[in-house]
Amino acid sequence: MTVKNVCVIGAGLSGLCTIKELKEGGHNVVCYENKPYAGGVFGDGLQNNSYDSLSLTVSNYFMAYSALPVDTSESRRYWTVAEYGRYLQQYINAFGLDPHIKLQTEVVEVTRQTDSYSVTVKNAAGIQSTNVFDAVVVCTGTNRVPRMPKVPGADEFQGSIIHTEDYTNADKFKGKRVLSVGLGESGAEVAREIADVAESCLAISRTRPCIVPRWINGETGDAYTSKSFNALGQKGINHFMQIKSKLKLATKKNLSPVAKLHLEALADNPRFVNKFMTKNNEFMNNVCSGSLDIKYTSIRRFTKTGVILDDGSEFDVDAVVFNTGYSENFKFVESFIKLDNIRDLYKHMFHPDLGDSFALIGWSRPSQGGVPACSEMQARYLSLLLSGQRRLPQGAELRKKIEMDRHWEERYFSLSRNLTGLVDYHQYIRSLAKLVGCTPKVNPLTSPWLSCKLWFGSHLASTYRLNGPGELKEQSEQLILSLPIAASLGRNVSVTLITLLLSPVILLEKIKLRSMVKVS
Repeated sequence: MTVKNVCVIGAGLSGLCTIKELKEGGHNVVCYENKPYAGGVFGDGLQNNSYDSLSLTVSNYFMAYSALPVDTSESRRYWTVAEYGRYLQQYINAFGLDPHIKLQTEVVEVTRQTDSYSVTVKNAAGIQSTNVFDAVVVCTGTNRVPRMPKVPGADEFQGSIIHTEDYTNADKFKGKRVLSVGLGESGAEVAREIADVAESCLAISRTRPCIVPRWINGETGDAYTSKSFNALGQKGINHFMQIKSKLKLATKKNLSPVAKLHLEALADNPRFVNKFMTKNNEFMNNVCSGSLDIKYTSIRRFTKTGVILDDGSEFDVDAVVFNTGYSENFKFVESFIKLDNIRDLYKHMFHPDLGDSFALIGWSRPSQGGVPACSEMQARYLSLLLSGQRRLPQGAELRKKIEMDRHWEERYFSLSRNLTGLVDYHQYIRSLAKLVGCTPKVNPLTSPWLSCKLWFGSHLASTYRLNGPGELKEQSEQLILSLPIAASLGRNVSVTLITLLLSPVILLEKIKLRSMVKVS
């Protein structure tokens, strides 16, 4: 087995699992973290790296790594930022990661040599030093540089303009007229908070959000992320959700205003899974009460006292909040590589010109499920590659696989083309599991209940610890068997029957996709 000296940049949730997997793979690991604590935005165990009310939109069982799952006595729920910070510290302690992390150390530049990388860092005292590594892994994450749209007239606007990065709470917006731009997860939550206290609040978005409730029948929304439902395929899921919503609207009596609004949105959306899912529907209460208005348009220009929108409407506002996400920042590696699109990389990780000596981990953002599961699986694959136990596809084969993934993702998420890191959790994690060699091997005759849970239950990361490298069989079985199946028996039976009927269509779609991809 080959042992490599590896530099990990960033000790957030992706960096931590990377250190752990590389360490257990026998590699020598040094991680540089710019902050005075590990864990990224969650790292100090306090709620001061985000707005005050933020809680996670992915449940505890999906935010936990498969190597350190949630205690089965804990029910499904949403951790706060502080709780997740404490979990990450528990992970650091459990696997002895502290000695590998150099805090308050900024990576200034990475340069590529013939068969190594020089990494120049600056410590808290401003002293620079350079070390040489066999491989470099960038785990700094996507939420680094706030993306502020350049809108004509912004300099003339007499009100305030901020980005979500600078939002703490709604206190400063009390009694004001506010425009909130963007209806992603943070945007929906910020708009809701402001609408509760503002004189008026208008939220705008270029497209309609795909809304998934945080709670469904008393269970967290991601409890329904089963393999059986995903097996319907993109078109099957879209039709299923639309038909189901129309039937409920037609047959259910005494629906609450919020439930009715949500069902109407689903019934009017033939492309349910074609974009990132906003896993938060609480803002709909404000829409129903009249404290929040929504328009699907963009800002054409600012005026001194407000905005003119692309639909021609004009509004006087006192403040504008841009919930418009973040931009990538790869300046420290620009001397040897240019990274314009994450989908240019194999599995969002490897550039075809650099192989496995340079990797990104944490740039796969699942529409459902959690980032930790994806990053952990990426780290497991990287560790095996660097130790020589796995091998990347080479040359034209590698480029063709990249193009196939790109084409599939761009078609699947055709309504979220600007989110180039977006992946379908089910498809992506299964593809990585195949590369790692940890696809679950369970005999339904000898383990019928486990097989049932794997098909109808939550698609947890622990699924991929049942066998293969890094196996944690007993622990993973216990976790999978302990959680109830969220969906009803009727839904599970109907979904399975529909899947069987649609299987020829789904197979033809896969064959068609392969034939459409051409690599020069």
